[in-house]
Amino acid sequence: MPLIGEIKLLPYEESPRGWMPCSGQTLHINEHPKLYMILGTKFGKEGDLGFRLPDMRGDAKPGFRYCIAVEGDIPALSGISQSETPAQKERSGQ
Repeated sequence: MPLIGEIKLLPYEESPRGWMPCSGQTLHINEHPKLYMILGTKFGKEGDLGFRLPDMRGDAKPGFRYCIAVEGDIPALSGISQSETPAQKERSGQ
């Protein structure tokens, strides 16, 4: 099972189940809370409830696309606690 937030270069036209293309789209925090916990607003935000995925469309060769895992296991964030994740810092205003 992939780790949530893992990015892979895939040779598919469509993203596999549990993955989304890295095309800078906005996701709703309430629909993807685990991914938001990992990414926070590193790649941008939309209002108070949206965060963006990385936009890697120009980085892949033709016939390939970068995708990010939106389902899977939560990675261990070494050296930081849950309260220090990017999402927690964003909410606390740090």
